[in-house]
Amino acid sequence: LSTDPRKAERTQNRTPPFVRAFASALLMPPVAIASLVDLLHIGKCEWTLNLICQLKWRFGVSAETFALRLEELGKIDTALLDQIISEIKTHYRAHPERPEPGSVQAHALPQNTWLATLLARAKAI
Repeated sequence: LSTDPRKAERTQNRTPPFVRAFASALLMPPVAIASLVDLLHIGKCEWTLNLICQLKWRFGVSAETFALRLEELGKIDTALLDQIISEIKTHYRAHPERPEPGSVQAHALPQNTWLATLLARAKAI
C-alpha cells in the first residue's frame, strides 16, 4: 500500500494475497467506503482522478489502491476505472519524483481523527 509505485510493485510480489486483503479491509473498511460514497452521492460514472486523490488521503492509501477498492465494492464503472488507472500510471512515469497524482486539499481534522469519526458514523448506520 505504499505510495511509491516501484516499492509497491516489489512488495506486492512478495506479500501473500491474504495479507494484502487484510490490510485493505483494515485501512478501507467496506462500510466506511460505501457510506462515504453514498453520503457524497458519487455515481459509478462520476469519479475523477482528482476526486479519488482527495478521498484516498483520508484513508492513508495510494490512489490506485483506493480506486481498486471502489471497484471491489461496485462503486465505480469498470471502463472509468481503467481510464483512471491509466492516468495514475502515466503520472508515475511522468513524475517519478512526485509519487502521488492529483491535488489534495488537507482536511481540517488529522487523518486518524477523521477516519475514526467516519467509522463511528458508519457503525451508527
